[in-house]
Amino acid sequence: MRPTTCCRREMAGLLSSALVLDTHVWVKFVAGASLSKRARGAIERATGARRRILIPAISLWEIARLERDGRLKFGERPEHWFDTALATVSGSIAAITAEIAILAARLGFHGDPADRLIIATALASDAVLVTRDAAILDLASSRKELRVLEA
Repeated sequence: MRPTTCCRREMAGLLSSALVLDTHVWVKFVAGASLSKRARGAIERATGARRRILIPAISLWEIARLERDGRLKFGERPEHWFDTALATVSGSIAAITAEIAILAARLGFHGDPADRLIIATALASDAVLVTRDAAILDLASSRKELRVLEA
């Protein structure tokens, strides 16, 4: 088990927290694709309990770009997919605020601005970031304020 993966005693606190879904986690959850049992369960419980599930605004851009490049296929207009996907997780879009922009700019992390904004969204929202991104999981092991759930 990775040091950043939640263990049982930590799960109780995470289950009551808001969740921020990394872009790939949101897409996989909506598609019914493979996620860890803990991640899928946490998202399902949060959705059922109407707890906050936040989708970083940058994720919309990432998904639209992937669709444009042919790496994602929706079979419908991206706008319709976004609406349906948000409803599937009872989620809301987390805007890029000044606080999030400043946090993202100050992160001592690799250069991917989308990842920086997603991490900053979780930090600013005091939420658990659900991700499978190895670099983010590694960062969480050195930044105690960044709580993650490995997807």
